[in-house]
Amino acid sequence: MRLSLLLSFFLTSHLFAQSGVGTTNPNSKLHVFGDTASPAKSGNAQNSLLRLSNNNNIGVLDMGVSKDNYAWIQSRDSSDYSAGYPLFLIPNGGNLAIGSTTASEKLTVNGSVMATGSIRSTADGQLLNSVFLNESDLGISSNITNASTTETTVATYTYTPVSARSKIYIEFDSRAIISGTSGDELATHIYVGSSNIQTNTVLFSNGQGGGGRGNSLFPIQGYFQNSSTSNLTIAIRMQRVSSDDTITVFPDLSLIIQEVAR
Repeated sequence: MRLSLLLSFFLTSHLFAQSGVGTTNPNSKLHVFGDTASPAKSGNAQNSLLRLSNNNNIGVLDMGVSKDNYAWIQSRDSSDYSAGYPLFLIPNGGNLAIGSTTASEKLTVNGSVMATGSIRSTADGQLLNSVFLNESDLGISSNITNASTTETTVATYTYTPVSARSKIYIEFDSRAIISGTSGDELATHIYVGSSNIQTNTVLFSNGQGGGGRGNSLFPIQGYFQNSSTSNLTIAIRMQRVSSDDTITVFPDLSLIIQEVAR
């Protein structure tokens, strides 16, 4: 087999100025022919058409063509295909284009980009991550009330920062009402862990409005100077400061968290 391949390679490269591996009819300067296969995710059985390797470590670069008519490139462990390694494109500089013959930026894409995760920039002021949560995401399905001066938690969420140096902007909005007509002072808060990062206070004068006085409590916004990638517990709380009426928050709400590089 090896002799025939070498002979084929010799004959085709000299007679036709094209070289074939596994084929006697190459149609490129180098044509490698073999079985089609998808990139294996385990084991170490041969399933690529071309491999680049060296004698210093076990990392290899394999290339192949799947039976589903797509080509693939995979940097991986030669003895354990479940271990993938980084693949660097133009590591010494230059631009890369997809769907275009002009690359004006580090990556130029002619078309749409879809990501199942976040697309992030580490430059100051750029958005690192954005999370939008509604009442279902927060596990809230019924009204939340407070008829005392003790703080009541409206919503909580555990957020994991993507950077150890960022600003985390938090915005909460909900439909809420305050009963009664007497003078009332009410407050809402944003907590990150045990730190109160924002408080909104609303003061109603005697006789101002009727029962069901509106959405003065929300929205509430604030930001947190983050310096770790440890989990952060974000909590929205409300309370009566000096009043005798009841605050009611309805399960029609949103919590937005945006992390920005700094």
